[in-house]
Amino acid sequence: MWRTDICARALPWTRLILRQEHVPSDLNLDWRSRLSALAAWMLVGFVPLGVGFWVAGAGVWAGWSGVALVASWALVAVLNADLYLSFSSARGIVFASGQRCFTLSICSTAAPFLSASLPNTSCSLS
Repeated sequence: MWRTDICARALPWTRLILRQEHVPSDLNLDWRSRLSALAAWMLVGFVPLGVGFWVAGAGVWAGWSGVALVASWALVAVLNADLYLSFSSARGIVFASGQRCFTLSICSTAAPFLSASLPNTSCSLS
């Protein structure tokens, strides 16, 4: 599913956007979506960073990584609150709280935007 999402949707869409002079601010490219993508990547990045500090015995830095992790998670939740409220009203609070994989989806759609600007970025669906 991710391969199709990236190869058939994200990369071609990104290449089309990058051909223009500026990045539009509609659909999923508004400031909330951009900030959400940054926060999602921070969330993903702070997990191994915190674990690395903890394993290295740098407890203070591990603690600060944990604080940054929680702050990133809260920012993703606040920026996407309307989506989580929609999940909650459709399927209940348990379903909505279980949709944290949405953060990985944000990352999977933000990464091609960066990689499409690199030369020779290709993707195969086979």
